[in-house]
Amino acid sequence: MLDNKKNIQEFYIDLKNKFPKIAELKTWNKYNWSVEGYENSMIMSDLAKEIIFWTSEHKLEDSRNFFHYLELCLNVYDERVTSFIYTDFLVTIMEAENKETRELIKKMMLSKTKEFYQLLFQFYSESE
Repeated sequence: MLDNKKNIQEFYIDLKNKFPKIAELKTWNKYNWSVEGYENSMIMSDLAKEIIFWTSEHKLEDSRNFFHYLELCLNVYDERVTSFIYTDFLVTIMEAENKETRELIKKMMLSKTKEFYQLLFQFYSESE
């Protein structure tokens, strides 16, 4: 049976269409974000840093909307996208230096995202 889920490139296109602020990031010119691109880890880390920035700047509605969208993505996009969200995006959130910002971000996570975040404690610890 074929997996009809969307791929990483479709994820980025959809993300940029949904969030104009993300579309403006220099990340898209800096890295190869095609399906064959090997720099997807850096892109996902940059996206997490942007969400950390939004949250630290009290743009909570933007951050909340992003996490609602991210939760939907975990069902719509293929395993590669899910893997990058789990390993690169969420690990970067764990590494956020400001504990208050990180705690606020964690409150915005929905069920599947929270589950993935909790699983990461088997391998990583949050920044102090």
